Amino acid sequence: MNLDACEAFVTIARERNFGRAARLLHVSPSAISVRLKVLEDECGIRLVNREPEVTLTPAGETLLPHYEAIVARVREASTLAGQIAGRIEGGIAIGASQTVGSYVLPSLLESFQDVYPQVGVRLEIANSHSVLAGVERGHLDFGLVETPEVGRLMRHRWMEDTLRLVMHPDHRLAQTEVVRYEDLQGAQVVVRERGSGTRAALEAEVGEEGFSRFTTVEVGSTEAIKRWVEGGRAVAFLSVRAVEREVAAGALAVRPVAGLRLHRWFLLVHRSEAFASAAAQVCYQFLQQSVRETGAAL
Repeated sequence: MNLDACEAFVTIARERNFGRAARLLHVSPSAISVRLKVLEDECGIRLVNREPEVTLTPAGETLLPHYEAIVARVREASTLAGQIAGRIEGGIAIGASQTVGSYVLPSLLESFQDVYPQVGVRLEIANSHSVLAGVERGHLDFGLVETPEVGRLMRHRWMEDTLRLVMHPDHRLAQTEVVRYEDLQGAQVVVRERGSGTRAALEAEVGEEGFSRFTTVEVGSTEAIKRWVEGGRAVAFLSVRAVEREVAAGALAVRPVAGLRLHRWFLLVHRSEAFASAAAQVCYQFLQQSVRETGAAL
């Protein structure tokens, strides 16, 4: 059985697009078509309808779970062999939401590469929705997100986080130790775009009616939100991890809001099948262990 052909079929089935499948496997579209034909010739049946759109035949639907299992077991064996031989090398792709990717991961990944210098790391920072899509499609080995809704992916609690109301130290809401929810009536609140874990956590706590109390400005970057809030007029709900430097420097202030419980978990997410490489599995385990050792996860 040709493993490249099995992997081509599984990737085409997942992507429903020959071009995207070819990019994921780092081959040309013509090469992935040849690999699929090899598998179909071996089976003696058509697995994929090419026109008018890419779909699986009934036989393809039936056989897909079996070929997925074959690819997964080979990856498991390859990962285990690499670990036994002490070969932890190659490249890995990690996706992370903006808060995790910008303010939590850099120091941890630096420590990882101190231990495994032969592993190249590509970190993609996007909102949680985009990270989940990248992991699901196989563009990313695993991801770290802020939203609890992860679809079919496997998830593990990784690190606890808290959101706080952030403002300029001279803002009227900074003049009290605890902000009353009713004091937010009419306040200009800068929020992240839909698909962001920070936005989802806020919406889950205050609901649509609560959101209507605010005058919102939607911004697609945590750093841009901080600059906006530093202007003095607007406030925002952000992770305390995202504003540590600004609070220490006196550029921003944070306050809890009475009645709002804005706690959440950062999650590690991955597909149900085995990691594509020993390097990806070791990095995943390294991040899990690092948080346990620092006591950041409860």
